Amino acid sequence: EHTLESFGAPATVVEINPQVEFIARQFFKLPNDPQRLDVVIGCGADYVLGGGRGFDLILVDGFDPEARTGPLDTIPFYQGCRARLSDDGLFGVNLLGRDRNFPASVDRLTAPSKSTVQPAVCMRAPNGDFAPRKMLSETTTT
Repeated sequence: EHTLESFGAPATVVEINPQVEFIARQFFKLPNDPQRLDVVIGCGADYVLGGGRGFDLILVDGFDPEARTGPLDTIPFYQGCRARLSDDGLFGVNLLGRDRNFPASVDRLTAPSKSTVQPAVCMRAPNGDFAPRKMLSETTTT
């Protein structure tokens, strides 16, 4: 709901678990507004890799019940996201910084990039908001 209000543009949400949409509508006021919000039930990696329209903003927050990202933390997925982003598009991904695989995730994230990438470690502030804690790296690849 807040993303729709903040950006004022139509949004597409891909969710693998149909119960999440139900819960979001019931408890988090997810609007039932098909003109502004397209909810696709399916695998986010399949959706991105399947091609189709481009996006100005892609946000990825995909963990299974065991906190694994699966196909949403792979080089082909990140390449697909880059291909679907507009030239000025933004990409954000939620990774678990305390996970022992975090450095490998950052490597996968930066591998397909053709522009500057700045992974940032974020922390939850006392008010519940997330704020950048430190920049990990700045990499430019060609």
